[in-house]
Formats: sequence, C-alpha cells, structure tokens
Amino acid sequence: MNDKKVEREHKVYELDENADVELKINKKFPYQKMLDILTKGNTFFLAVERRSAAYARKNLERELGELIETTFSVYTTPEGEKLDGYVFSFKLVKDYLEKVHVEDTFEEIDKQQVDHDSKRNITC
Repeated sequence: MNDKKVEREHKVYELDENADVELKINKKFPYQKMLDILTKGNTFFLAVERRSAAYARKNLERELGELIETTFSVYTTPEGEKLDGYVFSFKLVKDYLEKVHVEDTFEEIDKQQVDHDSKRNITC
C-alpha cells in the first residue's frame, strides 16, 4: 500500500556538489513593446509555442480592445537561424474591414435590387 503512494508522487533527486543542472528562467512577454508595435500598424514575430502565443494574443486583445491575428510562421534571423513562432497583427483584420464597408455593401445590394425590379417591369 505504501508503494502505490510513492509511485504517484514526483521523484526527488538529491544533488551533489558537482551535479550538472541547467536552471531555466520563465521569460516574460514584453507587452508594452508589443502594444507599441501593433498600435503603429506593424506586425511582429514572437518565437513561442502555440499555447504561449494564444495567451499573449488574449492579453493583447484585452488591452487593445481589437482582434489580434496570429499566424504560425518560420522566421529567419539575419544570422540565418530559423525560428518557429507566430506573427501577431491586427492590421490585416483592420484593412479587411476597411475594404469591406458593411454600409456600402447594403447600398450596393439595394441598388442591384432596384435594377432587377426595373428590368422586370420593363419586360412585362
């Protein structure tokens, strides 16, 4: 019974003085720098995994009140190193919304309907 309890626990390793252990530091997102880049209408690349990109995107969307688009990409540094990560942008979404004006679309539909009705009346 005592053996099962030990199996469900994390293993603990006692280290001696010469143990080779690499300490990992959690990196923080430079939110202010990312916000500055996005508000200028530019895009940026962040070398992170999917979960971290989603976390950063949600926080940026909350801060800006805008939809942020993230796209998986491979960035090649000036030194030639290839990094997997995500490109962040809301410029693409904003440009699309500016091109497709909802009011203009409805006006165009109304105009097409009037043209269609007038043609129908002429042929009758």
